[in-house]
Amino acid sequence: MSLLKYFVDQKHIENEQDRLFPHVLLSSAIGFAYICSIFSPGYLLGENLYWKNVVSDYAANLIGYLYFLADKWRWPLFYVPALSIPEGASIIFTDSIPLISLLSKLINKFIITHTFNFFGLWIALCYILSGVSVVAVLYRLRIRGAATTSLATLLALMTPVLINRWFHAALNGQFLLVGGLYFYVRIKDTPHPIRLLLLNSALLVTSLLIHVYLLAMVYAIFLATLARGVFCLRIITKTCASLACAGTLFLLLILMLPLGYIDLAQRMPIGAPSYGHFSMNLLSPLFSHSSGFLPAAWQRLEDAYLQLDIWPFFLHGGGPDGTGGQYFEGFNYLGTGIIFLIIAVSPYLAKHYQNILRQHWPLLLIMGVTSLFALSNHVYAGSRLLYSWKFSGFIFELFGQFRSSGRFFWITIYALFIFLVTATLRYHGLRRGLTILFLAVLLQAVDTAPLRQALSFASKTPQYAGLDSAKWAGLLEGRDALYIIPSHCCGDPNLSNPKLQLQLLAARHGIVPTNSAYVARSIKNCEKEKSLLLEKSNHHNKVLIAFFEDGLNDSFILDYIKRNSDTCQEFNRGVVCFQ
Repeated sequence: MSLLKYFVDQKHIENEQDRLFPHVLLSSAIGFAYICSIFSPGYLLGENLYWKNVVSDYAANLIGYLYFLADKWRWPLFYVPALSIPEGASIIFTDSIPLISLLSKLINKFIITHTFNFFGLWIALCYILSGVSVVAVLYRLRIRGAATTSLATLLALMTPVLINRWFHAALNGQFLLVGGLYFYVRIKDTPHPIRLLLLNSALLVTSLLIHVYLLAMVYAIFLATLARGVFCLRIITKTCASLACAGTLFLLLILMLPLGYIDLAQRMPIGAPSYGHFSMNLLSPLFSHSSGFLPAAWQRLEDAYLQLDIWPFFLHGGGPDGTGGQYFEGFNYLGTGIIFLIIAVSPYLAKHYQNILRQHWPLLLIMGVTSLFALSNHVYAGSRLLYSWKFSGFIFELFGQFRSSGRFFWITIYALFIFLVTATLRYHGLRRGLTILFLAVLLQAVDTAPLRQALSFASKTPQYAGLDSAKWAGLLEGRDALYIIPSHCCGDPNLSNPKLQLQLLAARHGIVPTNSAYVARSIKNCEKEKSLLLEKSNHHNKVLIAFFEDGLNDSFILDYIKRNSDTCQEFNRGVVCFQ
């Protein structure tokens, strides 16, 4: 038998009872080679210049993690009182990936005392698991073989929503969605459906400990799995499904309370009323200004290189945007390769759509509902508003908890991905199907090339927030507390990065308690912040107070600086005072 025939012959592989592990190994190797082609070893190990001068979301992630690592064990588990004093903050809301932070803290406390920045390796793991999880689902659908594994892995690695999400570490865990789809597929031929549901529950808990948006999406797929087991396959009773649904909700709730997702004393903070702003544009799946087939995308990339501001500069204007927030949170471009596969399998879909609806209506229903939620109550096609309606106050606040609604289209993207690869090989046959998949990979590679180059350059490029790190490190030395006024949550967003730089220096120089933190759900009372914190500062012996320029028009602050002029000095972003 020739090597080529062995490589592509589906029947030969199935007759030899091929196992999943070799496919996982091959997919992992491709994923490892892929990340090595994009990221430097220094980035992956958390030690290159990028991490030395990190800003924005990654800075917030790292700050929360470092404060948590240095803090003692307490309850709620992820609550850190030294961050965002006097209220304190949970690293859940700094998106510091609670599960990995907890594992790192256990290792740091009991095995290795070295403080390790895990975020680079986390990103690498997410890419590898994205390919592996897709291969695992395809294996259960009897789509196997080295060629199929290789091509499907490459397509998964070049999913635009994954590349585009590099800036949010926790939300790179999109492999969890494919994990949910694995259980949806696996329930058809499992001899132990109850055991499968228990494993699915473990995936839900894992998702909770990574990011609540991922939990919401994985839970939606879980509901589709239950409905499929009850109504389509009839292998699960309605009673069992109801118990599974209620049981998992109860489990998640009793975990949320002690872990700090919900604070009954202060109430869970209500999200800002911006549902609809970070939504999906109707044209987003089919068009991207960042496509490698557009000369303008390469010009924008060159401009970003010249400004040394690759990320998120390159993302601005990267897709259709009708609200000002859709270019990023609503970015849901499928890629030319996937669009090509949609065209290739359209005859199959036209022929078998009734059977697909009959067998998979639970998943299709979830896809439809979450897609509508992603579009929100303001539906745009490009810059044109097609339809808009208002919600009541309660519904608006409820939906505001997931105000970045555009992310919920990810379920459709990954479910569509699995269907397209499967349908291509089943409709066109193995040999022609592999040729079509190969062409799809080539198209996707060209299409996502600017995004991948932007990602690669950004991960090697230091970002300067404007403060003299060496000078401020000296000022922070031996301080009992750092006060940033206005704090991150209360001040001008344009000064976010200098404030984060100062907070990160405080985290790296003895974990100095600070009033400021970049958190997803803030409960800070900005009106009382100045008087309360300046009063609280008297409880510390050595305090550093940084008044940034966005607060220098406040008479209270100006009066304080005037009274303490002998202990204050100007810096390039405001005035710093000593106590």
